Amino acid sequence: MDDETEEHKSNSDKCPLLHKENTFDQYSYTSLGSVQDDSGNEDGSDSEGPGHGRGSATKETVRLYNRRFYILTLFSLIAIVQGLVWNTWSPISQSAKRVFHWSDGDVALLADWGPITYVISMVFFSWLLDTKGLKVSCLVCSFLLAGGTGIRCITEEQPWANWLMHSGQILNGFAGPIAMAGCTVISAVWFPPNQRTTATSIGAMCNVFGVAVSFLIGPLLVPQHRLDCNMTQLLDYNESQTMLHSSSQSGNYSDPGCGNVTAMKELLGQERLDVMKLLYIEFGIAGSVFLATLLYFPAKPPHPPSITATVDRADFKAGVMSLLKNRHFWLISLVYGLSIGIENTWMSVLDINFNKLGVSQDQAGWMGFYATVAGTIGAMVVARFADTFAKHMKVYLLVLYALSSGAFIWIALMFIQVAPFQTEYLYIAVVLGGLCLNSAVPLLYELSCEITFPVSEGVTSGALTLYFNISALVFLSVMMIPNIGDSWTTWSVPGTIFVCIPMLLIVKEKYNRLNMDIEVESPKENARRPDET
Repeated sequence: MDDETEEHKSNSDKCPLLHKENTFDQYSYTSLGSVQDDSGNEDGSDSEGPGHGRGSATKETVRLYNRRFYILTLFSLIAIVQGLVWNTWSPISQSAKRVFHWSDGDVALLADWGPITYVISMVFFSWLLDTKGLKVSCLVCSFLLAGGTGIRCITEEQPWANWLMHSGQILNGFAGPIAMAGCTVISAVWFPPNQRTTATSIGAMCNVFGVAVSFLIGPLLVPQHRLDCNMTQLLDYNESQTMLHSSSQSGNYSDPGCGNVTAMKELLGQERLDVMKLLYIEFGIAGSVFLATLLYFPAKPPHPPSITATVDRADFKAGVMSLLKNRHFWLISLVYGLSIGIENTWMSVLDINFNKLGVSQDQAGWMGFYATVAGTIGAMVVARFADTFAKHMKVYLLVLYALSSGAFIWIALMFIQVAPFQTEYLYIAVVLGGLCLNSAVPLLYELSCEITFPVSEGVTSGALTLYFNISALVFLSVMMIPNIGDSWTTWSVPGTIFVCIPMLLIVKEKYNRLNMDIEVESPKENARRPDET
């Protein structure tokens, strides 16, 4: 395997002090936490360099390692599993309600644990990511995923099943901050400037892709059976037969009027087996990812991939204070939280949203799957375009938001029967909306990191995704209000996008991190050296 070796020189006072020297045809530079005078003494020994000045003079060779793709792949698997497990129940909501005697509110609460636990634990996990690094953070995250999926497999019998399912969702929710915010740290620590946005898009969208996979494997493993019984009547009948069997007293219990009760009970039993099979498979996947992370997941490469990877980031407290004062960052956070947070949460409950239109559980699952896959692919394409044609993220964002608003307005008009409705039209509109809006995700991540640099990428992304989860929490909590209806959910998506477009216009683009990297020579494409394994 080969290294892609980078050559750097300093031509700006804003950069750390860089010295280029030729050693065995490889280029190195020295990064100083503070500037030294000609005598070799520090000009102000107490002064801080980039970030919080923890670094002293260090000699570093900028080098790329092919193993960065393995690290990105493993982190992406963690993100996929977290998204998959979080959205276990929505694609099979009708079956789950029958098997566990749940209501729509119960299904919404299971999804609600994701944003609830995120809001509670975001500060801690941002601190963990900032101070303990990627290795410890990803180990903790993957362990929570394995534990959360494992605990759900213990039993399906009530009332224990309720406690176990909710506990599993809570543990999975605690894994969310790392799975959602770690992508920018992966790209900053392992990837060069011209690959950072692409790497971020893969890590960020894999969490969303996990949600898409849940729309596929959920209905596939738990097919929806048509039961002619009224569910409440069937449950009452089952309970009455149990009481009659266990009691010496005789009693009169009425048939629920289902026709062939035995056949209905067999279908219900089959659904129960299907649901548990899904939970076992998810546990197997999560456990395998945890073992892979335990075996090999280095905290960072032996040599940094870029100049800014060597710059000390602000410590956690200073970084948080800097974010609080940065109004452009909060505008981006609001845009991300309101638009992406509402749309992703709305997409996770498509089965409930489109039930009024006669869309089945399977059809809603396929819509969600295609929309999320399209958004994932679109995000990677847009991110690669943004890496190639840098410093135009705001323009790309405005175009994507304008296109997505049109698609979601079309959906809302079909929902209220103003626009002609056909299932094919709904497929097109949902996929188009998901494609355009989710393609904006990596741009929002990277632009926020550029604006806030040298604040740690983990702290910035943690705060960014906090708004996402607050929006999701509010959305799902409103759904739990009795008799609230579902028309408002469809209008909430285009409404929030319209609110976000003016905020994007106000945001001032700043590329603090990228400017520091491009102030030195770009890496030479033919400068390749053997990889260090």
